[in-house]
Amino acid sequence: MASTRVCLGVFLAVCLLTVPVSIGQTADYRISTEESVDIPDRTIETKWGEQTVTDIGKYQTGDYVSVTTNAPSDKEYTVRIINSEQELMHSNPGVGDDESRFELDRYDPGTYAVAIMNGSEEVYAVQPLVVAGYTVDQHAPESAESDGQMEVSVELTKVSNDVSPPPATVEVVVGDDTDSVRTTATKQSDLTYTATVDLSSLSTGDYRVYSTVRRDNEVFGEKELIGLSDSQQLSVVAEQPSTPSTTEPQSPTETESPTATPTTTPTTTPTTSESAPNGQQPAGGDSADEDTDATTSSPADSTTEQVTDTTSTEPPQNTTATTMPTQTASSTAPSTAVQTTTTETPVLPDISLLILFVSLTLLARRATN
Repeated sequence: MASTRVCLGVFLAVCLLTVPVSIGQTADYRISTEESVDIPDRTIETKWGEQTVTDIGKYQTGDYVSVTTNAPSDKEYTVRIINSEQELMHSNPGVGDDESRFELDRYDPGTYAVAIMNGSEEVYAVQPLVVAGYTVDQHAPESAESDGQMEVSVELTKVSNDVSPPPATVEVVVGDDTDSVRTTATKQSDLTYTATVDLSSLSTGDYRVYSTVRRDNEVFGEKELIGLSDSQQLSVVAEQPSTPSTTEPQSPTETESPTATPTTTPTTTPTTSESAPNGQQPAGGDSADEDTDATTSSPADSTTEQVTDTTSTEPPQNTTATTMPTQTASSTAPSTAVQTTTTETPVLPDISLLILFVSLTLLARRATN
């Protein structure tokens, strides 16, 4: 058992120094946990051959860990959880493709390893597992320009009394299967951090971004991992050239508003009157007619024209022409729309003649009687 603990300790030391947050497995044997963080793949050389680093388990004290193992169908092995002090925490037997379940009720915050091992020193596959003292939420952009920088904010929440704030280190990691950039975040408040990540060493493409939290005590030569965020994808795009702002001059506005308003008001008022003076008898008849025709024609033509022609932004000009001819004529011939008024007044005989005529008539009647 002591030999196995030493070999596993050396293996973890190599993996954690090379890739601080994950360890992997060989081709024939694979191990995975239900709750894990996907990170860029890493292939590393160890005492037991190459191991591929793909992800890391993330849990809290008291959680249950479901471990899925893949192995040749006739191969027997042991699934073990070992702490950073190379102490065995749990062990379950397995054959071929199998599943194991462990309870983390006695696990302090820190870094552990879940391994597939045989009865000797050989390690077939291993995956790191972090029991968190802090939960980690990171906020990073979905895309950023190459040869530039990006800002990442990290917020921590303490979930265990076995860790003492503040943590020793908060880091932001950006990487893919070949390249990575690690940036130490700066504390802004008790549990809030920000990091300015320089992307100039990365080419355009897709990368993973995740944040880690470590405390002071060292495990296999590095500060122990006690918190891990979920990973998110980042697209690094080519730098966009700046586009100068060009403002085209505004063209003048042309407005054409010709207005013509002619107004014509003709007025014709003819008047004809025929009358005989009262108390006069014309010669040779019982009455005398005196005709008088008075015709007045007063046409008044008024024409007003207003023309406005604007072809530029200058104020419109008004032109007003007014023609008012006045004509008056007297004629015995009526014209259009003639109003004629005729008044005939008979001349009565003298009253004395009437009395004489009546008296003579009465005397003649008496004489005949």
